This record gives sequence, C-alpha cells and structure tokens, in this order.
Amino acid sequence: MLNENTSTVRKIAGVVKEAIDLYKYLLEQLSAEHQKVNSLKANIKKEMQSIEKLFKEFEELYRKTDEECCELLSLVDWYTNFELMHKELFVELKRRVEIEQEIEKEVESYRQVLKEQFEQEVKQRKKFADELQGYLPAPLLPLVAEHPIKYQVYPINQKSALLNLTQEAPELFQEPKKESTPVTKK
Repeated sequence: MLNENTSTVRKIAGVVKEAIDLYKYLLEQLSAEHQKVNSLKANIKKEMQSIEKLFKEFEELYRKTDEECCELLSLVDWYTNFELMHKELFVELKRRVEIEQEIEKEVESYRQVLKEQFEQEVKQRKKFADELQGYLPAPLLPLVAEHPIKYQVYPINQKSALLNLTQEAPELFQEPKKESTPVTKK
C-alpha cells in the first residue's frame, strides 16, 4: 500500500507540477500582456498629449486665421469705401467748381451793373453841376461836384484750397473709372 500511496502521491505531484507549470506559463503570459498594456497606456498617453498639442496649435491657427480674415474684410470695406468716397469727392469737386463759376458770373454781372450805375450817376451829377453851377453859391460847388460812392464786390476769403489743388494737380481728381465693381461681404 505504500507503493500505491507513493504512486498516487507521485501522480498527484505530477498533476500539481503540471498545474504549477501551467500557472507559471499563464503568469508569464499575463505579465507580458500587462507590460504590453502598460506600454500601450504610455503610448496612448503620449499620443493624447501629441493630439492635445496639435489641437492647441490648430486653435491658435484658427484664431490667427479668423483675425486675419477679419482684417482682410476690414481692408476690403476700407478700399470699397475709399473708392466710393473718391467718386463722391469727384462729384463734390465738380459741383463746387460749377457753383464757383456760377457765383463768379453773378458777381461779374453785378460788378458790371455797379460800374454802369456808377458811370450813370457820375454823368447825372456832371449834368446837374454843369446846368446849375452858375446858380449855386460857391461853397456848395465842391459838394455838388463830388463823385458818388464807388462800391466794389470782391471775395471775403481766398479761393478754396481744395479748388486750387484741383487746378494745380488735376491728375489727383480725375473721374474714377466705371469698370471697377465693389466687393461685398457675404
């Protein structure tokens, strides 16, 4: 019976050894898988940090692009308004020149009327003095022979500096080309 017991113990010991070997093998496999998971975990952490860095860079690029786009749209607006104001300036200058010319004609006409009235009054006074000077007392003669008051019409201030500039540098005030089209925001 001892033999039998020994044989049974040996069989049990063999089974236990196989189980131990199997457990050892599984433990090694699990340990290797654990290391792989830890390695993957570290790689995933590195990749996540890299992705976060790229995301931050993308956000910064987006912000800069948005700022530059706004600046570009602002410049487009500015140049569109500049072109429109240039056209408006041309229209305004043309209007001012026309008004100035009309006023100059009116003033010249009024000057002519004043000159004619003055000359007429001088003739009338001379006629009066010639006809009546023999009958007037001597002290009144110089008073009767006086010339009438002469009026002059002249501008109070000088010609507009802007109008002067149009004459000095007409190329600055040429009519804008009609072929350009303003850009509009969408």
